[in-house]
Amino acid sequence: MLTMHTFYYTTNIILKNKIVNTVVDYKFIRPANQITHLTNVLTTTPPETENDTEYKVTQFINNKTYPASSLFLTMLSSYGKYSIRFKFNYLNNILNNCFIDSEMKEQFLQLFSKIQSTYHTLNVFMFRYKMKRAATQVNKDVFLNPIDLASPRVISIYQNNNNYLFTTNDLINIINNSLGNNSDLFADPLIIKNPYNNLPFTKSILYTIYFFMKKQPFIVPELFHAFFLCNFNISIFLVKNEIMLRDYAIKEFLSKSTTNVICREIKYMISNSPHKRTLIIHPQFPKDVLVKELKPILRLYYSSHYSLNRSTRSIAMLKWRIQLEKFVKNNPQFGRRKVERILSFDCSSNNADGENKIYFMTNVHREPENLFHDFMNDHLVQYTEDADIVNFRNLILQAEEEDFEISDDSS
Repeated sequence: MLTMHTFYYTTNIILKNKIVNTVVDYKFIRPANQITHLTNVLTTTPPETENDTEYKVTQFINNKTYPASSLFLTMLSSYGKYSIRFKFNYLNNILNNCFIDSEMKEQFLQLFSKIQSTYHTLNVFMFRYKMKRAATQVNKDVFLNPIDLASPRVISIYQNNNNYLFTTNDLINIINNSLGNNSDLFADPLIIKNPYNNLPFTKSILYTIYFFMKKQPFIVPELFHAFFLCNFNISIFLVKNEIMLRDYAIKEFLSKSTTNVICREIKYMISNSPHKRTLIIHPQFPKDVLVKELKPILRLYYSSHYSLNRSTRSIAMLKWRIQLEKFVKNNPQFGRRKVERILSFDCSSNNADGENKIYFMTNVHREPENLFHDFMNDHLVQYTEDADIVNFRNLILQAEEEDFEISDDSS
């Protein structure tokens, strides 16, 4: 970004008056003496010559064409403490000042807007100039494949006087890993950083990345879009999206955990289910088969126990019980080891010898899925739950009512 000296230079161009340069020169004076020096200039009787600084100051203050120009003098005289916050606070104070008429406020706002527009135009020009002259530090993706800048899915990010090329896939992984970070399913989003220099992305870079992704032929990642809606405020993002972050953490845990971890969680799920005495998994049962068949049910178990959305927990609990019950009913021997003795007869010795064949019950019977879905009309009809879930829920409600009646009778 340009220095604040450039902002004053822009103001000078817009106002077309040398007084701004005079005020800018005050930065070489000690801050304690700036206001005193300016006051002495303003209170000095202007000479007749128009080349004198005092005369220009007075003409600037008494400008009849643009009387609002004089309001900039106070802001410019505070060069030593200038900041973006100070600039807009000053604008707000002027517009809300009851002692300034509406005409002068309108003139001030027009001048301020024109200065801002010119200033930002210079900023964009300078940024493009720096970006064009900067060296490209990284031109390969995380898999060390060369990146073509001409590709529509490649973006060049200017940071710390260097250019870094990123593909959309790399950016999505970086963003999701940072925002979706968790500790034991508890959300702990991290600052999104440039992995090549370990510097956090500025807000301007985050906005650039977001609008770059909006132009791509895919949906912006859910976490990044929610982060954008929070103005990239990570604290507000955590508070407003904790439910979504928990569901994302569950999904990532089940998709990225090792086979051993998933097997351990499946066995723990079975031990806490009503079918722990019927669904018995042999210790030597193939882990890949166990994960393939029961991982979808484990996902429902995790959602029913760890989701922060009450409705999600309730529906997931019902689906988990129903699907697990169907699985046990259709595959009563799943997970068990079966031993068969194969007999072989030796006619010469008249003795029957045999060997044991050991194998596991890995075949799974699945109920046919209902593939019919009225896609063209589902926007007209409200979602209806599965009949099994409705019946199961009615049984629970009926049991709760019976317990309530019993408690009333006992009291």
